[in-house]
Amino acid sequence: MTAAARRWWRTPAATTVGSVVVCLLVFGAMTAVTRALAADRAFVAGPLRGWVAAVSLSLVVWAAVFGRGVRALRRLDAPWRRERRWWAGHAAAYSILVGVVLGVLALNNANATLRVPLHGAANLSRVLILCGAIAAAPWVAMVWLAHERVHEIRGGLETITSPEPTDALEPAMLDGPAIAETTRSTLDVWSTIERCALALAVVVSMAVLDSAALRIALVGSGRLDPRLFPPLVVLLYGAFFAAVLLIAVLPLVLAWRALAFALVDRALGEPLCGVPGEAWLALRGRFESHLRIDATILRRPITALSLLSPLALALVTAFVPRLS
Repeated sequence: MTAAARRWWRTPAATTVGSVVVCLLVFGAMTAVTRALAADRAFVAGPLRGWVAAVSLSLVVWAAVFGRGVRALRRLDAPWRRERRWWAGHAAAYSILVGVVLGVLALNNANATLRVPLHGAANLSRVLILCGAIAAAPWVAMVWLAHERVHEIRGGLETITSPEPTDALEPAMLDGPAIAETTRSTLDVWSTIERCALALAVVVSMAVLDSAALRIALVGSGRLDPRLFPPLVVLLYGAFFAAVLLIAVLPLVLAWRALAFALVDRALGEPLCGVPGEAWLALRGRFESHLRIDATILRRPITALSLLSPLALALVTAFVPRLS
């Protein structure tokens, strides 16, 4: 039996079928849980099923995102690896952060206003938030690691020898091996930033989807006065998570771009007499294009999609008439 035959379950078709089956199983389990906690069986069996479906999808997606994050952490190259003390300290910091969020939500006590007809609705909400936080944990760790790698690479730029100022700068005049190694490391960090931003965007977008689905169930069924749960609440929820993503990722993106520009400056040196010639400008343009810093942050599709997706999803679910 060949290796390919033994790994048939990793094919796209098997993955798709398996994902659908898992979603259905989780939906069945969540349906059983909500029925067991139901304070109004008719509502739970009817309008709330849309929210149950959204939560089931979120749990499956969060599990997949968490699994990919753990695999990504295990496959990190040597420069990214840290000692156990680092992991313990950052795990404690993340746990404190999640605990603070849960504490703030407990003080807010929004369930007293929404009156979801489920016994223990507040506890169920906290469990879902905790699941989302667990899914995000490995990606947050990689964001922190990427910050450190940016500082490490920035500190190593001194190993690159800048060329003597000249009007006719050519690639052969540059410190090739040192520039190539630093460029690979820099692009590796950018790849990690994109993956982290996309994964975190998926996690928070699922949370926004759950909130929107709950509003649709409560308001659409007439169980709740729309004034108590207006579309603006969902929009603010999405804006909040978009802000969280910006706080987590944007400083890293800006630090990385500063590193990339510093690498270009160090690698090419200063133009002769401080005035760049055509050859110097052309070489700098090609280098910046290779490092992907020849465009603004939001013109990069993955970055823009990741940072703005929670807000965009909130806009759709809050203001499309058939949904709101």
